[in-house]
Amino acid sequence: MRTWAAEFKGRIRFNTLSAGPTETPMLNGLAPTPEASEAMKRMFESLVPLGRIARPEEVATSAVYLASDDSSYVTGSDLSNDGGASQV
Repeated sequence: MRTWAAEFKGRIRFNTLSAGPTETPMLNGLAPTPEASEAMKRMFESLVPLGRIARPEEVATSAVYLASDDSSYVTGSDLSNDGGASQV
């Protein structure tokens, strides 16, 4: 991504969005039973400094930001939208 950002500078911006655990059907489908799913969610919540799983809208707003003119001076960056998990 950083190589592309440098190669295409001035024409295309390249950034990545690294989302943490997010409340989606995919997350719910990881466990074989509803009880196991709830236990897995509690485990993820314990690993995230904010203490909760992200809502899909929270990840989407970060993606919209990176795609918008509001981030016109952002390129070659990774936006960690993970409730602080990558910082511990």
